[in-house]
Amino acid sequence: MASRTVVDPRGLEWFVLEVPPDAGDAIDEALTNGWLVARSGKERRRIAPVPANWRAASDPELLALIKQAPVQALASHAAK
Repeated sequence: MASRTVVDPRGLEWFVLEVPPDAGDAIDEALTNGWLVARSGKERRRIAPVPANWRAASDPELLALIKQAPVQALASHAAK
């Protein structure tokens, strides 16, 4: 799986990872061809479908993709 790290203008570091289509149950039809997940601290965003040029995109181009993607809820792993 390909990945990149970029830093946004606020100084937040984003880790971006390409998730292949067979990485789990893609219930959402938009995820059947894979997606990018971008994570920074407690914020996660999903970009689907995977942009063809994301690996070669400039940092500002990748940050624009991240900014446009909706924020995803993070699963809580706290024991109850």
